[in-house]
This record gives sequence, C-alpha cells and structure tokens, in this order.
Amino acid sequence: MTTLRSRSALLLLLTLLVPALPAGAGTFDDDGDLELSVSFRFPPTDDEIDQAKAQIQRASETLCDATDGQVRISRARLTGAALEERDA
Repeated sequence: MTTLRSRSALLLLLTLLVPALPAGAGTFDDDGDLELSVSFRFPPTDDEIDQAKAQIQRASETLCDATDGQVRISRARLTGAALEERDA
C-alpha cells in the first residue's frame, strides 16, 4: 500500500512540478530509485535544458521529502531526438 501511495505521489508531483517537459517515461527499481527519460519534441535551447534540469531537481527533492526518502529520482536522461521518442 505504501508503494502505491509513493508512486501515486510521484505521478502527481511530476504532473504538477514539471509541466514544461512534454514527453517522457520512467522506471522504478525495488529500492525506490526512479530513472527518468525525458524527450523534448523540439530541439531545446541551452536555457530550456537548464530549466528542465532545475525542475527535475526540485521534483526529486519534493518527491524524496514527500515519501520520507522511499522514492528518489536517481537518474534523468534528457533527449531531443525524434528517433528516441519511442523510448521516452
């Protein structure tokens, strides 16, 4: 039940905190680590990449705090290539 709540909290937080990221996917491991793959649907500028990194960092901190450290964003992969959209 706690895992379901944690994952629900993650979905809500990512939806609310990272609205500028148009596409992505993620996987959890058994330790609560989350790996994200975020795909821009356009060639991002350096500023947009920096903004996405900052938003992901804030989401990670909020998620970790909200789940008492049970769920963490351990890795975020940013891509801008249309070829990789199927993986994001």
